[in-house]
Amino acid sequence: MTEPDLALYRRLTHHRRNLHQLAEPSFGEWRTLEYIVNSLRTIPGLRLEFLPPGLSQAAAAVIGCSPSCLQPHQVLGHEVTIPGLKASFDFKKSGHSLALRCDLDALPIKESTAPAHLPAASGFACTSGFMHACGHDGHMALLLSLIEEVGNHLQEFATGSGDLQGISFIFQGAEEGCRGAELWVQSNLLADIDDLFCLHLGMGLADGCFVPRSQGFLASIKFDVRTHGKKAHAGRPQEGAHALYCLASFMLRAQELQNPAAGRLINFGSLSCEGARNIIPDLAFAEGEIRARDSAALEAMQACLEALSLQCMQQYPGCQLEICRRGQALPINGDSSLKQELAAAAAGCGLKLQDEFDFRASEDASLLIDKVQKQGGRGIYSVIGATLAAGHHQAEFDFNESALLPAFRLYFNLLKNRAGCAVSCP
Repeated sequence: MTEPDLALYRRLTHHRRNLHQLAEPSFGEWRTLEYIVNSLRTIPGLRLEFLPPGLSQAAAAVIGCSPSCLQPHQVLGHEVTIPGLKASFDFKKSGHSLALRCDLDALPIKESTAPAHLPAASGFACTSGFMHACGHDGHMALLLSLIEEVGNHLQEFATGSGDLQGISFIFQGAEEGCRGAELWVQSNLLADIDDLFCLHLGMGLADGCFVPRSQGFLASIKFDVRTHGKKAHAGRPQEGAHALYCLASFMLRAQELQNPAAGRLINFGSLSCEGARNIIPDLAFAEGEIRARDSAALEAMQACLEALSLQCMQQYPGCQLEICRRGQALPINGDSSLKQELAAAAAGCGLKLQDEFDFRASEDASLLIDKVQKQGGRGIYSVIGATLAAGHHQAEFDFNESALLPAFRLYFNLLKNRAGCAVSCP
């Protein structure tokens, strides 16, 4: 690496590795938020805004808890109930506003301690039982470094010849499970955004490749299933109503809806039931999701689940089965004009443009893009190639940190091109 490359690489990996160690679950990203705020609080001209406490009721609904369980935190004199941050530069002129978005949360995965796993070998693995196994730490590091660099050249950005009114950076929590974006949509923090750029590292795309406009996103509904029955002695099962059997029957029947070739997917990722071998249990709980290629197919799957729930309650009299919707994602149709702009910004960054890429997963950034598009703006979702040590959501997951260098230069070019300034990329 050249000396400028090495300095930039160190800055990006400094943030990435620090954030990797702070892996936290959805709606619990408080140390992560603290790190971000402390990194940004002294940057001149940067305004920090948090999700308002008034969203507590909505947050409790997607979490599945009482609003009283959401304890506020004091952050820079603000009462913050839901982790999240919008950091903005306002250039005090008329024109368009642009925003970049990243995600904060981690997954409930115990990170690998194998010597071949770079975070473990280099001493920055997380030991909390949560892990950044989807690249969110890289996304945050990229945005933090971009903010720092814009702050270093604030005068040039503000006086450039472009019509860039301002730049915002959205740090959104609770992406895993597709619940966090719903709260941003209900806030007013997207009202001034004309163009929204979202991104992801990895996803099976090779190092050095860049897809400006990814497609093939799956619509998704995340849900909880809870069955209520009646406790009884296992020797007298006729006196009880078996909540676990009712739920197990529902889960097995629901699997018949799955058709990967047609893009219809269903998964149950957790199952819990307190009891003992000689007790008929009266309560069982599971977390599930459905995915489909379009919203119509997804809603049809949802209707089938509702019908199955009625059948299972008939099969197990005395049991009540309840499906509670917790999160969602939409297909994404990115704007082609932003695709062209990103392709131009990628020139000279050492990236190979790739036109086709099937995302084959769900992203709640889709709700943010949909919101901006419905208010007359534009949005797009891009994928930046990065070689992976293991697949997403696995204990050995890690991405090639060198991929952060061209990603930084790409998005810095995008920002300075919009601003119409001749600042050199570091």
